[in-house]
Amino acid sequence: AQWFDWQDKKYLLAEDFAFLDFWKPPKWIIATPNEAAVAEFRRALQAKYGNMLKGWRHCLDKDGSNTCTWHEFMEGVKTLRLQNFDIAGAWLSLDHDLNGYITLREISLAAYNVFMEFKQWVENEFGGVKSAFVVLDLDASGDLTYH
Repeated sequence: AQWFDWQDKKYLLAEDFAFLDFWKPPKWIIATPNEAAVAEFRRALQAKYGNMLKGWRHCLDKDGSNTCTWHEFMEGVKTLRLQNFDIAGAWLSLDHDLNGYITLREISLAAYNVFMEFKQWVENEFGGVKSAFVVLDLDASGDLTYH
């Protein structure tokens, strides 16, 4: 009962619980973690985008915040057109620390490691991405091509 006494009154009233009649908790709060759903999601992301980093940027982290919220994840699942998919169970498996977001690291440790190695290399060699781009853009076209 102490947990519900958020005003430290030492007593509880019906009004202290009234918000529960209107609260619509997200489905993941009462879900069971589902690693099979995570595996299915990862397979679909890889299949649609060819690699996990591309999938992360185009499907989950569209705003470039380096995080994906519950709502962004639900949109990503819609984009992948997964049928009868346990969104809440997958989310709960991915957001194991319950901080309210997931990162590339939770989607693909391998892609995260490549991303971080590249970031470290760019910082060590050039001082940052902007400097690297200036050096590597030999024709000053504003883009880099690769073969």
